[in-house]
Amino acid sequence: MLIMKFGGTSVGTGERTLHVARIVQAQRERHPVVVTSAMSGVTDFLLALAEAAANGERTICERVLGDLRARHLEAAQHINPHASWERLSSRLASLDAAVEDALARRDGSAATCDAIASFGELLAVLLVAEALRTLGEPVLAWEEPVIVTDDRFGDATPQMEATRAAVHRALARADLRPIVGRSPDAPTSEYLQDAPAATLVAAGFIGQTADGRPTTLGRGGSDYSAALLAAALDAEACWIYSDVDGVFTADPRVVPDAEVLPRISAAAAGRLSYCGAKVLHPRSIAPVARRGIELRVRNTFHPEQPGTLIEARLEGPRGRPQAVAGRRGLCAVGAVGDGAAEVPGLFGRLCAAILAAQGEIVQSAHPVVGHDPRAIVDETRIEAIVECLRREFAAERAQGQIEEIVVQKRLALCTLLGVQLGHAQLVHAQRALAAQRIKPISQSACPDALSFIIPEADLNRAIVRLHDEIIKPALRSGAERPNRPYLDGAPPAGRARAQGRHGNAS
Repeated sequence: MLIMKFGGTSVGTGERTLHVARIVQAQRERHPVVVTSAMSGVTDFLLALAEAAANGERTICERVLGDLRARHLEAAQHINPHASWERLSSRLASLDAAVEDALARRDGSAATCDAIASFGELLAVLLVAEALRTLGEPVLAWEEPVIVTDDRFGDATPQMEATRAAVHRALARADLRPIVGRSPDAPTSEYLQDAPAATLVAAGFIGQTADGRPTTLGRGGSDYSAALLAAALDAEACWIYSDVDGVFTADPRVVPDAEVLPRISAAAAGRLSYCGAKVLHPRSIAPVARRGIELRVRNTFHPEQPGTLIEARLEGPRGRPQAVAGRRGLCAVGAVGDGAAEVPGLFGRLCAAILAAQGEIVQSAHPVVGHDPRAIVDETRIEAIVECLRREFAAERAQGQIEEIVVQKRLALCTLLGVQLGHAQLVHAQRALAAQRIKPISQSACPDALSFIIPEADLNRAIVRLHDEIIKPALRSGAERPNRPYLDGAPPAGRARAQGRHGNAS
């Protein structure tokens, strides 16, 4: 079984959605399960729609709803002007009703926001499913979330056992027939005695609580959804399709001559995502890596390209940098005062308060005498973080031990990644930044990543310089290990696929 996830740009128009259907059709022998994002830009419109409804801005709501309806119906007509689009019209009417309800109640709760945001993927499921039908493929559009989560709306946590049960119910509806006497713990491959009667098309990004309330997995969560489904189904592979050829040595929009990495370890890919690379959702790697499932990043618009293979236990060349990444939108926040060093548990309380405000700590520096503690955080929750810190240290501020809570905005994280990087690479990176007159505010080093906090305005120059001086020479210094001798899952000649977790190859 093959999980195929398509991003928003991949299904951004009716023409592109038909192209996606052809890609899926070409893999029918591998029993694909399709996970789709909303059409590009639609989630942003839906979030704006939820905010406008909460503020009672009816005119804005009506305009956005009209634009969304027109865009989806236009795509539908391009996919198949002769199809019955009754389900699509019904789903759009449900969106109208949800917005009307939010308007009437001025409801800006996270639960209502998730409910409205969920429509993007549910509408896309109907478009992708009809595109497959238009090509003559049997298909089941699964019109509810298959990921079961907790009730932390906006950034829900999946519940894997419940998700496994839910996706197996969806497979049963797609008429994947289980073997008689099959154990409940047997691998999903045992469903595949015969070709499935239908290709299952499911929604990414969204989930639902045990009692059926819509949730979302955070921005970019469609990648995560696909990985969770792959793990729940013990799939052979999970392919993430977007509008880039794979994982690059740097952002190609910043470094035009950046190169695609033919393979990368799951650990390195996870660090790249966390450090700002936009190819994969940071949480999408762990579920498949834990189960040894192939994860590959591919380009919808160049499907002939092999993309990047992310391998769970790949050992890269030691001491050789592989990529440089940048993450914007950071702030430094800390407690300043002559008596700060005397405050018991200051650093722990600082971090706890940030987490209590649902902030994300990207990097931190433990204080020593004469140095004030601070943490580098994502700017998204900075106002809530500052307010929480002021409450936490109210007594110390009143006593004069802490003078104020300080914030330094418009910072960025620039990270050089590799395997077993050493002092020589750190010195080289420091000199490269100094040559650009870029002075890091702080830095950290571990064997596989060298990170620098720098002004956001300097990030592009830093990435270009580090790529030119460190990554390019590393690429030239030695050839990569040979590619896997197979691309699409077929074993090389003379080597049988290992049996066990997957059972018989599907």
